[in-house]
Amino acid sequence: MKSIKSIHVIFVLLFQMTLGALAAPLVYEGTEGVGKGKHIVFIASDHEYRGEETCPAIARILAKRYGFKCTVLFGLDNDGHIKPGSSNVPGIEALDKADMMFLFLRFLRPNDEWMKHFDAYLDRGGPVLGLRTTTHAFNGLKGGYKYYNFNSRSKDYDWGFGRQVLGETWRPREGAGHYGSNHRYSTRMFTVPEQKDHPVMRGVKDMHAMAGAYSAVPIEGSIILGKNQVLDSMKPDGKPLPNKPPAPPFGCVNTSLRQEKKVGSSVPLRVLRRTLLVKECAAVSSMASSGVWGWRKISRQAWTLPLWGLTNQQRLNLAEGLKK
Repeated sequence: MKSIKSIHVIFVLLFQMTLGALAAPLVYEGTEGVGKGKHIVFIASDHEYRGEETCPAIARILAKRYGFKCTVLFGLDNDGHIKPGSSNVPGIEALDKADMMFLFLRFLRPNDEWMKHFDAYLDRGGPVLGLRTTTHAFNGLKGGYKYYNFNSRSKDYDWGFGRQVLGETWRPREGAGHYGSNHRYSTRMFTVPEQKDHPVMRGVKDMHAMAGAYSAVPIEGSIILGKNQVLDSMKPDGKPLPNKPPAPPFGCVNTSLRQEKKVGSSVPLRVLRRTLLVKECAAVSSMASSGVWGWRKISRQAWTLPLWGLTNQQRLNLAEGLKK
């Protein structure tokens, strides 16, 4: 009987250790490069656009090629498996000492204790980069942070986190919503001519995404870096839809908040959009460090950046949970 009890205890301990390992954040340690000594925290939990694939891919590049320490947090189910769109995102304490926050979220509803770390990061002026559905990152918050909801009409925080921090939320009636149907049309993205020498856009040519574009009404003070052109197919050589003229923005800089954001499709990560995101991360993280602009070493380059390590990126879809 004692041996059976011992086996049972060992099994329980191993099971608990396995769950702990599954729930632990993914960390890529950088060594050398312009990002050495800086820590970027990625938070990935959206329902459709494969943020759980995009964020690790960018994190690996930033760590292995440029020296950033990158921590990736995922939305998880009750068993510790990745569940896109889950509001259970362990490890948020990593934000407390982060130099940058990289978000790929949609309609999360974390508890107040989780939101306390998120809010404190913004209160100290930490820079933010958000992708696609991060404009409507929060929905259904009931506690002390309900003003973060994408549809909040708080007088001091109108239209919530998306509008106030990233410059736009999800509000189709006001012109901020889908601009081209998903699964039917794709999007060509291009730099606006007057911003071709902007440090973030230098070396970035026309890009393509197999997803419909978003339109936006940029907040006052934003600098539009690029625009979206809806195409009549899912192919890069598709023809522009005549009733969909180029619309802003796929990328813009909110100079008043000293924060960078990209409101455009990001999956799968084609090479020139990887280039853009890496340059954005280098630029944004530098904003938090008293004039240390080592990222210019990157921005002067016009490269096409390969992925680091193995990847098997999927087309956008209502994503299933991932079990490893």
